[in-house]
Amino acid sequence: MGTMVGGILTAIGCFLAAFAAAAAITIVTAVRRSRHRRRLTAARTPGPPWGPPPTGPAPGQPGGPWK
Repeated sequence: MGTMVGGILTAIGCFLAAFAAAAAITIVTAVRRSRHRRRLTAARTPGPPWGPPPTGPAPGQPGGPWK
């Protein structure tokens, strides 16, 4: 009789562990998808309407480090 109670408790423990693992996987997946979706949305937003900051010498100025 004692082994039957132990088996039932073991089965209940395994069921609860499987339930907890499924819940953890669901939560982690939802968080990762949300972050990924946010990153994709941020990458799709256009830059400022005036364009990127200028690089290189100013117009009409000689290029290179020795001006």
